[in-house]
Amino acid sequence: TGPPSGTPSPSLTPNTTRQEWQPLRGIAYGALPCIDTTCGGQGLPSHDLVQVGYEEQWGAAGRNDLEVMSKIGANAVRLYHSLGLDSDKDHGAFLDHAASVGLDVMPGFHSDHAKDAAVCPDFDCFEAWKAAALKGFGLGFRQGDAWHPAVSTLILLNEPDHFE
Repeated sequence: TGPPSGTPSPSLTPNTTRQEWQPLRGIAYGALPCIDTTCGGQGLPSHDLVQVGYEEQWGAAGRNDLEVMSKIGANAVRLYHSLGLDSDKDHGAFLDHAASVGLDVMPGFHSDHAKDAAVCPDFDCFEAWKAAALKGFGLGFRQGDAWHPAVSTLILLNEPDHFE
């Protein structure tokens, strides 16, 4: 069975290595190690779970959350705050590991900026998201002259009705 009618041609999709259409079986991943705002006196940790600092959770040397997702049938992982949080940590290791276990990655932009008129005037986040994507390219989201092959979709805004 092929893709449904109206599906963009492979040349228009971020990842052109996939040859066959498959239903999306994704998991939203926001497994912060601590959600208490004081977090044992250390403060709330970064919400950017793609950075290498969380490798003990998602990586093969630790809990290996990504492989667990793949083994239970997921083919994609949806993330929050992956782009735009002023992180300077490597993200390529997460993307490489996701690809190695067969997961497409759907990184999200830090949507809280959409409420800040200084960052997104009149909710126009084009410049902010462009700057965040370009910074992300330097942190592992880029391979060669394109997005890392694990990246299949970008989440531009999380829960737009949340901004009342």
